[in-house]
Amino acid sequence: DVKSLEKEIDSLIWEAVCERKCQQTPLLKKEVLQMILEEAMDHFASKDESKHFIVDNCKNIYFAGHESTSVAASWCLMLLALHPEWQTHISDEMSEACPNGVLDVDSLPKLKSVNSVFLNRLPLFMR
Repeated sequence: DVKSLEKEIDSLIWEAVCERKCQQTPLLKKEVLQMILEEAMDHFASKDESKHFIVDNCKNIYFAGHESTSVAASWCLMLLALHPEWQTHISDEMSEACPNGVLDVDSLPKLKSVNSVFLNRLPLFMR
């Protein structure tokens, strides 16, 4: 049911937060989670309010990031659907960069056209 799923998500987030609480981060290298923890400690008297604030902010960041990624991926797919010649070009580039069919870290710099599509620069290459 939805309530148990929500409790499980909250529990997993809180577990990750507790692990992070033990770590000290230098002032110049603060991450978002560290700033959320500090904000919660500074502005909430009760542990429940603080925990709720932290978990809710972590959920918001996760879902906002997921939404941004899905929108970006959808946009790239739409651009490729509008320009089938680029689908072929990218497929050829992938075959050349990854002859064994496996994409790895060393292959990424070789994928110039793929990078251009993901950065929404496809119109620049169509001139």
